[in-house]
Amino acid sequence: MTALLKDVRYAIRALLRARGFSAVAVTTLAIGIGANTAIFSVVDAVLLKPLAFREPDALVRVTADLTKRSSEDVGLSAPEFLDLRDKSGLFENISGLFPINVNLTEVETPERIEAQLVSGSYFQVLGVDAALGRVFSPADEIPGITEIAVITDGLWKRRFGADRGVIGRRVRLDNDMFEIIGVLPAGFQHPGRGIDGAPQIFAPAGYLSTPFPQQLQRFNRFLSGGAIGRLKTGVTAAQAQARLADFGATLTREYTDSYPATIGWTPRLISLQDDLVGRTRPALLVLLACVGAVLLVACANVANLLLARASTRQREFAVRAALGATRGRLARQLFTESIVLSLVGGALGILVAQWLVAALITFAASTLPRIADIAIDGRVLLFSLVLSGVTGLIFGLWPALQVSTTNPFDTLKDSTRAVTGSVQGARLRSGLVVAEIAIALVLLVTAALFVRSFSRLYAVDPGFSTDGVLAARLWMPQPNDPKTGPYFVHEKRVALYQQTRDRILALPGVEAAGWSSRLPFTTAGASQPFWIEGRPIEMADASAVEPALATPGYFEALGVALRSGRYFTDDDNAQRPAVLIISESLATKYFPGEDPIGKRIRPGNAQSTAAWFTIVGVVADVRSVSLERARVPQMYRAAYQFSSLAMALVVKTKDSEPARQEQAVRAAVRAVDPNLPLFSVKPMASFLDASLSQRRFAMTLVGAFALFALALASVGVYGVLAYLVTQRTREIGVRMALGAEPGMVVRMVIMEGGRLAAIGLVIGLVGAVFAARAISTQLFGIRAYDPVSYLAIVALLAGVSLLACIIPARRAMRIDPLTALRED
Repeated sequence: MTALLKDVRYAIRALLRARGFSAVAVTTLAIGIGANTAIFSVVDAVLLKPLAFREPDALVRVTADLTKRSSEDVGLSAPEFLDLRDKSGLFENISGLFPINVNLTEVETPERIEAQLVSGSYFQVLGVDAALGRVFSPADEIPGITEIAVITDGLWKRRFGADRGVIGRRVRLDNDMFEIIGVLPAGFQHPGRGIDGAPQIFAPAGYLSTPFPQQLQRFNRFLSGGAIGRLKTGVTAAQAQARLADFGATLTREYTDSYPATIGWTPRLISLQDDLVGRTRPALLVLLACVGAVLLVACANVANLLLARASTRQREFAVRAALGATRGRLARQLFTESIVLSLVGGALGILVAQWLVAALITFAASTLPRIADIAIDGRVLLFSLVLSGVTGLIFGLWPALQVSTTNPFDTLKDSTRAVTGSVQGARLRSGLVVAEIAIALVLLVTAALFVRSFSRLYAVDPGFSTDGVLAARLWMPQPNDPKTGPYFVHEKRVALYQQTRDRILALPGVEAAGWSSRLPFTTAGASQPFWIEGRPIEMADASAVEPALATPGYFEALGVALRSGRYFTDDDNAQRPAVLIISESLATKYFPGEDPIGKRIRPGNAQSTAAWFTIVGVVADVRSVSLERARVPQMYRAAYQFSSLAMALVVKTKDSEPARQEQAVRAAVRAVDPNLPLFSVKPMASFLDASLSQRRFAMTLVGAFALFALALASVGVYGVLAYLVTQRTREIGVRMALGAEPGMVVRMVIMEGGRLAAIGLVIGLVGAVFAARAISTQLFGIRAYDPVSYLAIVALLAGVSLLACIIPARRAMRIDPLTALRED
């Protein structure tokens, strides 16, 4: 222990004497270790930490897919949920998930709040208790909705001032009085997706009475979140999925009318943790690999610095060896210096990581799940400590080996400079530079592929314009007894659409406005079967479209192009025959070579008794879910003929910053009904940008790490060549004294650097091919072996390497032969 302390003290003194070297090495390590620590903190919180519930491995979510219609995660109907609960034999407990909007009124500022209507067993499934009051249980469940509520800690603090007397207080939600019975712990997060954010209110429901459908219809999958369940002890997720598939096959045989083979209804079970984070896993693993590669480049750079420094200290080591120090003792001293460097770099890296984590949380707030769990905690600090130690071993290995193979007597016999081991040291330094260039090439190609993929995706025509468009969403209250609601009847809803639209159109700078039941890039795509008049009735089971409602002005406000026919008008009301506007892809697919205008469609399956709708217009396809999803047929009904409680508003303004119209638009809606709060009010471009946020997040970080690796690689090339020029000053002087032109000296140095760069580029290209194959599933509109990306990056790295060679080459060109020959 005493010897170790001596080594540490000596290492600190030695590093303090070489302040320039130490500053560069520590800074390089701090950035490399800090970046790795920051990304690991994200990976740990999102992917590795178990969910904060009792026995989280037993928690699963159940949903269903319509495989023949390419519709995923369509949720469950009440009968399907009841079958899973009562007949499947898979679950210790299970709860339905029905995300809804509610309006909190009778307060100073009405507010739309997201809620979850769940089964009475919801909190028992998760193993969660209240921090204040109590949670509900199966005993509280009734066939309809029980008018009790459990609220989140955030809502309690924000709207009720953290008043402990909130328990027992009654609040008006959608015109019903709910009693607050509990407040959840501060760290509680609903483990699922909602409508537009996180739910803040939970109420129990049985799904079997008003306001739910009175008839148990298997096609009415209003439980859009599916169900969350706790598997029975000893049942794994894989076993449960196999048994669920058999159970689903039994249901399809038993209810053939509800599950025709043409829709491919398939129940699906997924681990709750995978369900929450599965979509982000590939991007996070790519980021972790990238920062790991950056750290390797940083290690190579520091190792090169140590090798160069060790070469200049050979006489020191030779003297110490002559005085009795063993080679192992000298190697241990160098290892100690490396470890001290890495620990100091790691300590500063934690500060860098804290800054990066804060930036990441801000940058990726809408991209990453479980973002509240991201922190520099004990697990992350342990990772950083281990990483610092391993890093010190990695970059300290080669200098220690070089010293351990040095012959002290040969070094002391050289009266000019310590050159023993210089050939081996030069090879090591050159090898490290080659590795740096290769790794930098892999990272840069990966970044280039992401950038080109993102640019291709961003160039996709969404089918509408976001310029000057302000969007908002609205929920009209539906009480537990829908008949008592102010917007229960169709006419009331239409009156709201018309009156608010008229007021908004009267605002200065507004060019167009309209309502729709579906705003692009806000909700997952639903599907609905339909039947074309005169076609075989069986086609209703094989055909599906994305349905929506729209008022006059909606298409004009979004700039959706009219291909034929007309848009909706005020005359398309309940007193006129039902009309439809269809998308271009629907017209192309189902009316090839003919004019669809005037043709009639009946929404619903083969048993539907809905009215016939006449097609009056064909519009451009709108990519409603994401830019990367293929275009799907769409069908719009006139909202003045068939209305909805949940609507979205789009307003086309002359202002390049439509957000300036937010307060005026809110006031226009409040003037019609002061109890109706708009929510998600923001420019339409923000919704589009949010759909690209995950790709932008990965692209930006990979690009930043790649540029850092490029900078380190160029510094590495410069450092090796600068050291080469220093070591060969005498040789260069002799060459120039014998008549060598300065240009020949420049070519010699550049050729040396070019050789290293060429080897690194070849090795890097091989690595880039494997890396591209690994990320191919995350690319859009571009091949993993895109030649433009590879050629551009090779040219960039070659150019940077050449620039890194020029400064040492110019220095060599200016060497004075007489001065060089007089050097000892």
